[in-house]
Amino acid sequence: MPLRPVSLAAVIRLCVYGMLVLSAAMTWLSGNLWRAWRAGELSTWKALAPQLTFAAFVAVYTIDRILLVRRGATSANRALWQVGFALLFLTLLLPVQLSERRVQHHLDSRLPHAALLLLGHADVQVRQAACILVANHPSPGIYEQVSHMALHDPDPGVRDHCTAALERMHAAAAAAKSAASGH
Repeated sequence: MPLRPVSLAAVIRLCVYGMLVLSAAMTWLSGNLWRAWRAGELSTWKALAPQLTFAAFVAVYTIDRILLVRRGATSANRALWQVGFALLFLTLLLPVQLSERRVQHHLDSRLPHAALLLLGHADVQVRQAACILVANHPSPGIYEQVSHMALHDPDPGVRDHCTAALERMHAAAAAAKSAASGH
């Protein structure tokens, strides 16, 4: 018995349902993804996976609705409303998720300036605490200052804290590189 050829509409319909299930699963994981992103374990694109999968779902769903209208299986008005609701949901979903990134970006953008002020403070204990701070929240603009202080600060305690901070920054960078490469 020969197999019937699969129509494009059937393939797209399966893709629609698959994308919907994938999008729902990714949205369910969304909180964990943003938590991992804040910890520096994920790139922004990976943290945005739920929104990107839903956007892909909307694109495939729109193609499905267009094919249904062309076949006469549904009215253009109904298909337009269905796609419109999907787009409305997408526009409501994106700002909520992107606000998570904006908040973290705002905090990250303020940290280097404040940390540089603390690293240059006259009090030895403040400089030591600043080295601990930047070790836990590394920033590219800070590395050079901490490296300089690890070699040239007049206080040996600050040099030790800055050296330890550099070691933590190197370890965090290596872990992030390893995680990005999938190892």
